[in-house]
Amino acid sequence: GKAFDFLEDAGLAKHHLEPYAGHSRLRAHRQDSFKGRDYIEVLVKQLDKRGIKINHGMGVTKFYYDPATNTVVGVQVGEGDKAKNVKANKGVIMATGGITGTPQSLDRWVPSVAGKGVAIGGPKNDGTAMMVAVRDVGVPLSHMQYIASYPCGIVVNGRNGPYCRWWFITNNGGILVNKNGQRFITEKEGICHVTPSLASQPDGCHYVLCDQAGWDRTLSKIKLGALIGLPSWPAERVEAEFKVGKNLWKCDTLEELCQKSGMNLDGLKKQIATWNEAAKNHNDLQFGRSDKDMYPLGKGPYYMIRMEPWNNLSCGGVRVNEDLQVLGWDMKPVNHFYAAGETVAGVHGAFYCGGNACGFAHTSGWVAGQKVMGKQIS
Repeated sequence: GKAFDFLEDAGLAKHHLEPYAGHSRLRAHRQDSFKGRDYIEVLVKQLDKRGIKINHGMGVTKFYYDPATNTVVGVQVGEGDKAKNVKANKGVIMATGGITGTPQSLDRWVPSVAGKGVAIGGPKNDGTAMMVAVRDVGVPLSHMQYIASYPCGIVVNGRNGPYCRWWFITNNGGILVNKNGQRFITEKEGICHVTPSLASQPDGCHYVLCDQAGWDRTLSKIKLGALIGLPSWPAERVEAEFKVGKNLWKCDTLEELCQKSGMNLDGLKKQIATWNEAAKNHNDLQFGRSDKDMYPLGKGPYYMIRMEPWNNLSCGGVRVNEDLQVLGWDMKPVNHFYAAGETVAGVHGAFYCGGNACGFAHTSGWVAGQKVMGKQIS
């Protein structure tokens, strides 16, 4: 709460509260722009205001560690002609270094998603910083096999691609189906819980489907560019992808839709008949829905989007104590060595609750910063 209040007080762009899949209360702070960079811009302005410079492209390549005193005394950063040695007068905070930035690092660390879905993050998010810490300081890693993998990724350009907020569509009459045309889970399920179900679906993917009325209801509440984001596709790109017909389809008939997408036509027709009966009576015998967001699927054009896992946050890293001091092989704190954000192990368990990663990043960074400066936190 304090971290978010700080962002607001420092000029955070306009935002609102919205429902979050699987939750009964409003708990999601969403930027009206639907762009996460709004948070970053607040921090960048604070850096400029305080005269703090960030040296980009200077990843850590060595920790200087004194085993006699169990202390990290400095780091080497950058490579080649850019390499520099930096003495740590008060301490080192390792604050970046997830593993989801490249397909290679993602697949190496998390075999459960090897070869699947979208790998999201900076190309240097390959776990190098943590491995350097293991090599030079001897600290253990934990929870490395756990990641936040959302069932929202549109795979383009190999293993890249944006994020489809399909719940905006299903909250306006759309349904989730697999390649057989069948629903496999309630559309009201928390998105964290949908991903594990994809492993048992044909091709490991799923689809969000709606008719013209559902599409219109969705776009009356949300801009097209916000429906598909992270990175955000402008409306022109979305419309172009519908015309390409590889991951997004717009078709006048179900027959055309299934012919172009490869979905089972008989299965889809049977599912739509079952769904329409459930929507009419607000009584879903398949998965127990009875909410007001159920609408029969009527006339086309029909809109459908194919999605795979969107692997965006690693839950593994170094172990820390309550002061965010990194723990060594003996589970005792290493002097002058702290961690924050995505390099900390186990904070989110085996998955994370949406929004809590930003919350922990801001909060843990502040706590580690206070502690490394020797300040007390009340």
